Amino acid sequence: MKSLVTLLLIVGLTAFAQAQITLTHADVPGVGDAIVLATDTTVADLNIGTAGPNQSWNFLDLENHEVYATDYLSPAQAPLSADFPEANLCAESQGAYTFMEISESELLGLGLVADLTGDKNYLSVHIDPPQKLTVFPTTFGTTFQTTYATEFSISGELLGVDSLRIKQTAAQTTFTDAYGVVLMPNGLYDALRQYVVTSSLDSIWALFAGQWLLVDVQINESESYQWLSAESKGVLVTIEIDPNTDLPFTATHFVSYSQAVQAPVAAFTFEPAGNGEIAFTDASSNTPTEWLWDFGDNTTSTEQNPIHVYSESDMYEVCLTATNDGGSSTICQIVAVIVVSTGEPGESALAKVYPNPVQDVLRFQFNQPLAGGEQALLFDALGQVILRSPLQSSTDLNMSALPNGPYFYELINGEGRVMQSGKVLKGE
Repeated sequence: MKSLVTLLLIVGLTAFAQAQITLTHADVPGVGDAIVLATDTTVADLNIGTAGPNQSWNFLDLENHEVYATDYLSPAQAPLSADFPEANLCAESQGAYTFMEISESELLGLGLVADLTGDKNYLSVHIDPPQKLTVFPTTFGTTFQTTYATEFSISGELLGVDSLRIKQTAAQTTFTDAYGVVLMPNGLYDALRQYVVTSSLDSIWALFAGQWLLVDVQINESESYQWLSAESKGVLVTIEIDPNTDLPFTATHFVSYSQAVQAPVAAFTFEPAGNGEIAFTDASSNTPTEWLWDFGDNTTSTEQNPIHVYSESDMYEVCLTATNDGGSSTICQIVAVIVVSTGEPGESALAKVYPNPVQDVLRFQFNQPLAGGEQALLFDALGQVILRSPLQSSTDLNMSALPNGPYFYELINGEGRVMQSGKVLKGE
């Protein structure tokens, strides 16, 4: 019954002309993404189909003989990343790190770093010139060529020589020769098919008695087909062709994709409500799920948008830490707080502040000597500093250019601590 249903589905799909498929640089994995692939080694009977538009391919019988994950990292997260300064993407799979450079026009393979001995003694292998893995945009009829080379040396102790050198130069041509729908064990995908032909010259050299000797050289030809889909973030299926039988001998296929959760970028705004009350609003990006506020007065909150009441006038450093599954981020801002006591300053006040209401000049008259470094700050109703003046025994603050309304002042000492604060009204 399954085969009959599959046949009917394929016939139905081919009855409709499909829109062209175009893949861009946005259709490849990004930093933090993870893709799970599987390999099937029993695919000799797999039908790879023909070239052309509006094709359909039945790969429902693909099996997961070997499953492995590929994690996409920032190059800085990988070992020996300094060897690949142009890389902006790195893929880690089974302990090997592939360094790539992605742009709006192409994806280049720059090299890899591998731990061949299992002791974290990493080997860096450059591809120079780099391998062009794909071009953007890619659509039906896109063809590109690339020539690349690599060379690296390893210890030859086990073979009785000083060192072994492996060299490869290759030429590769990729033809995007078909598009259509692909039936997979995990779903239905719109995909482009590419036919890839690679010719390479591979050689092994041995360093013996101070001379490099050619040990082996081969010319290899290979063919493969790969299907690309936006849903799989690139390669959906790769089928290698056996050069001796011209039949498929292995298939690597897409199993799942998980998108990275981006860590928040913390941000917040605040709005003074008067007399020490501040309303804080979270403005963080990338959807945080947890918040930790430090109000700078030894109190905290885990609310997203808390309202906090300060008991004393001062300049407070307020910090927000926003967190989700991708990580956390912290930002701090200085918040000026005015707490106004009821009534006018009494006889014990440090300074007499008059007149209040004021029309032009506000005077601060001190009744005791100053130590030096003191300042007067004048705030508007939103808590923004609008006037600042050094303090003397008698200091005038010119408010004639300010609009009528309530204002707040702070007198601070040389260490930035508030000595006295209050409210004045500017009126006609």
